[in-house]
Amino acid sequence: MSLKNRHKKQKRTKIAISVFVIFLIWSFFPIRKFFAPRFLFQKQLILLTNEAESRGCGGFLTAFGVARIFPPKFELRNSYSLKKPLGKAEFPISKISNNRRFWDVGIDPNLEICVADFKNFFEKATEEKVENAILVDFSTISKIFEVIGEIKFDNETWNSKNLFAKMSRKVANTDRHDEKSLAERKIPLAKLGKKMIFRAILRPNRWRKISKIIEQSTKNGSIFAVGISPEIRPKISDFAAIEWNLGGGKSSRFLKKSWKIEVREKKIDEWDFSIKFSAKNTGGFDEPLGQTWKGGFELIFPRFLEEDRQFLSVEIEPGDEFLWSKNFSFSGKLPNEKFSIFRHRGQEIFADVSISIFPQQKIIASGFETRENTGYFFGKIKNFRKDFRWRSIPDKIPPFLVLHEKIPCQKEENSNFCVEIHFNEQVQFKNFDAWLADRNFSVPEVSEDPIFLTAKLFQDNRTAILQFSRNKTQDSERFFLKIRGAVDFFGNSIKTKQQWTIVE
Repeated sequence: MSLKNRHKKQKRTKIAISVFVIFLIWSFFPIRKFFAPRFLFQKQLILLTNEAESRGCGGFLTAFGVARIFPPKFELRNSYSLKKPLGKAEFPISKISNNRRFWDVGIDPNLEICVADFKNFFEKATEEKVENAILVDFSTISKIFEVIGEIKFDNETWNSKNLFAKMSRKVANTDRHDEKSLAERKIPLAKLGKKMIFRAILRPNRWRKISKIIEQSTKNGSIFAVGISPEIRPKISDFAAIEWNLGGGKSSRFLKKSWKIEVREKKIDEWDFSIKFSAKNTGGFDEPLGQTWKGGFELIFPRFLEEDRQFLSVEIEPGDEFLWSKNFSFSGKLPNEKFSIFRHRGQEIFADVSISIFPQQKIIASGFETRENTGYFFGKIKNFRKDFRWRSIPDKIPPFLVLHEKIPCQKEENSNFCVEIHFNEQVQFKNFDAWLADRNFSVPEVSEDPIFLTAKLFQDNRTAILQFSRNKTQDSERFFLKIRGAVDFFGNSIKTKQQWTIVE
């Protein structure tokens, strides 16, 4: 080979290598943080959780394995392979088991604590050290499965549409009184997982899509790795309903959970909260997929409501609904004018929220619709937290009358001319005074201005009766009414120059 041809070949090789490197960078850029040395060269504990059997950490532990990129290492094991008891079971696992085992470790909705517990218990049980523990839920597996396409496995065709149902039935269809069958019933999951990984490796044209799926799952907690994922845990401003499936099979995937929260400021800095939480079992009886949901809900409330956590033990038959409700009162400024709804890992939750601040103010918010002094949100909580944050613009508009009519007096002493007035908003009377001026409109021959006696403001702070006295009745006569000292709750006084007509 001539020197010239050798140079051309070397040049083409360099170009090919450069293109391949660029392709690798482009393909895996969304998950670049996973290529840090501690993920590349050290062992990671991979924890596959099933959100269809919801637990505090997101889902029941289905399988686990140790993985490393360089040098390559990957194994996947049945969650029941580590049978050694790890001490006394903690609540609420203690409701169904006396002993705590590896698959019951994930009880903390603070995912950082949860993965630390899994890592510590794994190392104690196996005496094998790992650098990190990474949570991966079934929805992520299903999305990746959709990208890589159908797989022939165990003489059947598997795809993203039938993956969950086929795997669940295969695992459930076993001899429950044979120790070997029980221990090996999740081996097909491990075999299928390995086949899926090799299929993904051999399809470089799908790497970018898979990277984007992993990136999005890392953001919303479907995949959780300390140092890469955002912090995911309940906070002091949160409403949260942590679902605990304790014997309800895979029925969590059919559970429609909803918060209905109505917040009303009845007076300045006086708040009423009407809180409802519901869960409906929308499935049918198709074990292990659909059955009676059994377990409980751990309800968490914002700290300012001063309400302790509650655990509600519940069973929900297919088609039935569970409902919990309670009213709260709160006095004072809401902290940062906000509260939030926390969606724990792997779960769907819906919300119907309305916020009404004291009238005449204007509410300004982002993330939900506003109308004057109210805000609304209705829909699914898409991320692991939905903040309801707002600020209010105080009322600067003076009150005015929306009704002003003469009414019969109730035989009060010295009162023979009474006027009922309604304000457009709640007011207080401060040094209140009122005047009636005879317009001499219908009875010009009589000119008499009734004398103001007293005023009574009713409990609604919008309705008042003004009492006057006069000497002569003037049929169909008209009077000008003026008032002062009607002040709304933001200090705005009614305009003293404004006048309203009263007809006798």
